[in-house]
Amino acid sequence: MLLNLEAIEKAENLISKFLGLMGRKGFGQSSGLWLRDTNSIHTFFVFFPIDVVFLDSEMKVLRTVEDMRPFRVSPIVWKAKSVLELPTETIRSKGIKIDDQIKLL
Repeated sequence: MLLNLEAIEKAENLISKFLGLMGRKGFGQSSGLWLRDTNSIHTFFVFFPIDVVFLDSEMKVLRTVEDMRPFRVSPIVWKAKSVLELPTETIRSKGIKIDDQIKLL
């Protein structure tokens, strides 16, 4: 599946992954946040719900969480190598499901 998301923000270092979406009011110009080398996330101090997609090393979808609310902790997805944080309704509107192969533009 080619996931047509423009302006995916990348969080690749410890600080950018820790901060993630904290304190923001939305995704702004970004259509998502890609956290590499991550298998679990939290939404502490994220003030809006998000969709979450856990990916393996080949960008295959392992698990999805729709409409994750603020101040929650996701499950740990042991085989995940990265996580996409997306605007709510993205999983449903794009038809993202387990075993899909994601290719970001």
